[in-house]
Amino acid sequence: MKIFYELDAITPGQFIRPVLTLGIFDGFHRGHQALIHKLNEWAAKVEGESVVITFDRIPERVLQNKEPFQITSLPHRLLLFENYGINAAIVVEFNENFAQINAGDFIRLLAERISPHGILMGFDSAFGKGRQGTAAFARKHGEYYGIKVHEVPPLEVSGETVSSTRIRERIIAGDLEAATEMLGRPVSIYGLVIKGDSRGRKLGYPTANIDPEHYVRLPNGVYGGEVQVNRKTYPTLINVGRRPTFETNGRELIEAHLVGFSGNLYSEELLVRFFKKLRDEKAFSSAEELVRQIDADKEAFLKVYHSLRTSIS
Repeated sequence: MKIFYELDAITPGQFIRPVLTLGIFDGFHRGHQALIHKLNEWAAKVEGESVVITFDRIPERVLQNKEPFQITSLPHRLLLFENYGINAAIVVEFNENFAQINAGDFIRLLAERISPHGILMGFDSAFGKGRQGTAAFARKHGEYYGIKVHEVPPLEVSGETVSSTRIRERIIAGDLEAATEMLGRPVSIYGLVIKGDSRGRKLGYPTANIDPEHYVRLPNGVYGGEVQVNRKTYPTLINVGRRPTFETNGRELIEAHLVGFSGNLYSEELLVRFFKKLRDEKAFSSAEELVRQIDADKEAFLKVYHSLRTSIS
């Protein structure tokens, strides 16, 4: 998949009969996946290329001056786009200047830079200042440039429309099952492994630590999941929280112990998948008591790991 940063990086004629869609795609849930499937089908039908325009940050950070937690980081989204067969992704910096572009000017910009054969929009997507660029608007104004515009209907799961907002709510509530069902894959964190204090290694349970600062967070606790390293998958114990046995007000961390892995993961980007909550986080009276509990957690999780993996995958 080709990746471009900014529309200015695109030269006329860069793509062959491009069919494009645009949005944050936070979570890249089943609704997004259905849209991308349609996009790829359309591109194949016209012997063109599928192109996704996405943003470097969630627009609310600029439009509402707040820091919304994300389900998927930009690198994670780009990885998912590639896995789903997208030909090219264009990452646009969503800043105050970009937020002021009206919908008509944005369509003109797309026509000049990309010359899209078509635009595929989600049922609730819109672009341009004040979200003026609905599918109806794009259809009307795109006609002038010979751009076809189609819209995909919402996707429902268990009687609810799938949306990033609903998935965030499920994750915050700790409802892994519902979030996983809407995502179409396990709840995941894709992040950079940072330097820790090596306490886990001293206890016999070395961990890869990831800073969850900008992510939608599951409730604190110990979870069972998995991590893939060099195409090999490891069952993983994951602690989300502040390590209360050792610190009274510690830093929030995601600590992943990969069962059976030996090596250094510092500065690697890992995809950590969450399958099941094993227990709440708690303060133990000693390091020895904590180790006994981790031993029990590992034993209990390994008994159900393969069945969980089969049911979720």
